[in-house]
Amino acid sequence: MATPAVEDQMETVAADGEAVKMETVGYGVGEEEDDLLPDPGDGGDSSSSEEEVPAPTDLSEGLSAEECVAAACDAKAAGNEYFKAGESADACQKYQLGVQYLRRHSSDPAARELLLSVQTNLAAAQIKLELWADAVVAATAALELDPSSTKALFRRGLARSRLSEWDLAKTDLTAACRLDPRNREARAELAVVQAQLAQMREVERERLSKLFVGKSLYAAEEKQRQRKQAEEARAEEVRRAQEVEKEEALRVEWAAECRRLRAEEAERRNARPEAAAEARA
Repeated sequence: MATPAVEDQMETVAADGEAVKMETVGYGVGEEEDDLLPDPGDGGDSSSSEEEVPAPTDLSEGLSAEECVAAACDAKAAGNEYFKAGESADACQKYQLGVQYLRRHSSDPAARELLLSVQTNLAAAQIKLELWADAVVAATAALELDPSSTKALFRRGLARSRLSEWDLAKTDLTAACRLDPRNREARAELAVVQAQLAQMREVERERLSKLFVGKSLYAAEEKQRQRKQAEEARAEEVRRAQEVEKEEALRVEWAAECRRLRAEEAERRNARPEAAAEARA
């Protein structure tokens, strides 16, 4: 089944002036991503007197909410460009970078709004990569920020559908369709999920019917249906018998009427010679 297009649902970033570059050592937004990880080909000198400084695990450490929003905005913009170019893996990395900058500042209104956008975009990129479980996590994080996010509901429902979590997918997609009745992709995916659920119910019913032969959970329903059919058959037989009786009564009546008419005609014929003889006399 083809993954629905999600490019047109991506959040866009309006650049108000030049992008803000972070001054944090080793984690400037403008630096290459490869600089954030050690080069596996560079063994280094284990006897070196200089000790390597471990990279901080929290990119937002020491940064204000405004600085983190600016850095996350740049990461999101880069992720959007990667996504539009079809480079979903690189887009995921940028979106995840934006999430790291914003996670500690989710109480800030601007950071919260941007984090919601980044999480929904991350779910879209993960869907492109068919990382269904990861997409569920990202969309769920977005819904924790805004339970009425149509994009997050649709993307989580889509990912759950691909994971065969049919009931959960139906819940998400139904909610998305209610919030946005014109969302054709959500309606189409919901129809697929509903058809799958109906098929599963039918298969389960047949399985239970075979499992409990003679003691079927549907025995009472089946007996009632058979009883109704028998009653209808008996009623039809009675109706036909009544029609036969009516037809027979009509035939008897018609035969009697025919005999009466023939008798009257015979009497008229017999009366004519007598009347002629009387007239000659």
